Amino acid sequence: MSRLWLIFGAVSASIAILITALALWRMFDFRTRWHGLWVNSQWEQTLEQEGLFADHTIIFFGDSQLALWRMAPSFGRLPIRNRGISGDQAIHALRRFEQDSLAYQPDLILFLMGTNDLARQTPIDEIVAALKSMVDAARTQGASVLIGSILPVAPQQGPIRDPAKIIQLNQQLQALADRDLVEFIDFHAQLVDESGWMNPQYTDDGLHPNESGYAKMTQLLTPRLAQVLTGNNAHDQGALN
Repeated sequence: MSRLWLIFGAVSASIAILITALALWRMFDFRTRWHGLWVNSQWEQTLEQEGLFADHTIIFFGDSQLALWRMAPSFGRLPIRNRGISGDQAIHALRRFEQDSLAYQPDLILFLMGTNDLARQTPIDEIVAALKSMVDAARTQGASVLIGSILPVAPQQGPIRDPAKIIQLNQQLQALADRDLVEFIDFHAQLVDESGWMNPQYTDDGLHPNESGYAKMTQLLTPRLAQVLTGNNAHDQGALN
């Protein structure tokens, strides 16, 4: 009997250690993400104080895949306002689009959203329709538009973010960009591996890019942002990949 109690005690202690480790990991992960959001906010305030939004404004509009993108090390002093919100969905973002984007009279808006809609089983045509409404509003106001592709995910995300549906949605977003003569930025092609999942070297949690992943995205996007700031802002139909 005493041996059974010893075994039970050892198992209980191991479970307690695992639970504690998981809790600490989640706390660290939350702190890291919160710190990233705070740093972006502080950097935007610095740009504001130095008058860098006086002539041009670029809006990043989307979910946490944008919100966690570190602006200062990625884009330096480019006049970007990051309006990514964790957990946001395209079908809900319409509610804040005027206040968080159009109100700044932006020269350019980058949209990157839709993965959370897929996770909640929102039909693809509804996701595309929501994005089209925002694209139409942006163009009516005179802003250039970039539509970012949905990013690939790691296998642990597969049950709620089916890679086949991601590809299908990206095809629809590409078609939307072609019809509306705006640009499609194929981040997916930069991050995916040969099996169709996000390349492990570009993510730590399976959903968001890590530093290396964001570096790949930055490399693709920066030349287009520079065109806006230099006045070479012609809408060349097609995809950047």
